[in-house]
Amino acid sequence: MKKILLLIPFAFTIVFSLVGCNHNTLNWFEKLEIKREYLEYCEPEFSIRNIHIDYYIGEYNDYEILMISCDGYDVLTYIRTDQFDDVEITYPNSNSLEAYKDGKFYSLIELYENGELVKEDIISIRDIYYELKS
Repeated sequence: MKKILLLIPFAFTIVFSLVGCNHNTLNWFEKLEIKREYLEYCEPEFSIRNIHIDYYIGEYNDYEILMISCDGYDVLTYIRTDQFDDVEITYPNSNSLEAYKDGKFYSLIELYENGELVKEDIISIRDIYYELKS
């Protein structure tokens, strides 16, 4: 009986650590690589400390889907909607989700139009993004 009582707090710790956990994560090396590339793409005069991965959605067709920002880089405040046929992703400002692969950044619209992402990918990306930002 004492063993069971001792295991209860351990079991609660395991359960609560898994609930709500986003298993779509980047390791520190991947984050560093993306931030370095974004620094070149965005504003080379900034430091890597100014680069933030705001949302990481996951990997789709070998592209890392994420929202990244740079301190000191102006973000316009307006509602923006990207249209993918009958699917929409709405953003609260000019910053949007991007795709990263092999040292380059791409818009989701570009990848969708080129067939690199399909409707099901866009729906999944949109749903995860909305869940993360809520």
